[in-house]
Amino acid sequence: MNPFTPSRPSRGCARQAGFSLLTAMIFLVVLSLLAVVAMRGVITGTRMATNTQDQNLAFQSAEAALRDAEADIAASGYGDASLFAADCANGLCLPSADGVSVWVKLASADNAWQGAASASATSKTYGAVTSAAALPDPLRQPRYVIEYLGPVGDGGGGGLASGGAGYEVDGSGGKRHAYRVTAVGFGRIENASGAPAARVVLQSLVEN
Repeated sequence: MNPFTPSRPSRGCARQAGFSLLTAMIFLVVLSLLAVVAMRGVITGTRMATNTQDQNLAFQSAEAALRDAEADIAASGYGDASLFAADCANGLCLPSADGVSVWVKLASADNAWQGAASASATSKTYGAVTSAAALPDPLRQPRYVIEYLGPVGDGGGGGLASGGAGYEVDGSGGKRHAYRVTAVGFGRIENASGAPAARVVLQSLVEN
């Protein structure tokens, strides 16, 4: 009787098995690359959406500061130029005499204007005069400054802040005055230096 001898796979079968393994590995590599690309796309989209939302929050914060400043002017009047200073003491400013805008100077003169946590007397913080409740979402509360532009001319002696012969008058017969409000709002996201990553500056002209 012949002893049992196990059969061996032919060379053709071994080649087919090796080719199938190689195909499966290539397929897995392609799937992994597609998954990485898809994940990066999701992460990028999420970051873009988050940054857009943070920018919108900063914009809304700046708008809230504009409304707060307008309420400040309506309540306080500020019809006296002597209350305002060239260095924007306590947020009340005279127009710049050297051609450099007041809000540009604030970038170096007022750290809080840039979103620093330190207190500042150069610009006013939201609600400081009106006692409005603090905004819950921004990393820092918005700030504003008020520039006095002078009495508003009624056409008889010139234009805005002309100080000419005629003025617009309010219901009580008093002069009306013009102001330029500049407000800065911040987002919620904090950058590497600890300041808000999103920052928006808005302006409005107010007559009172």
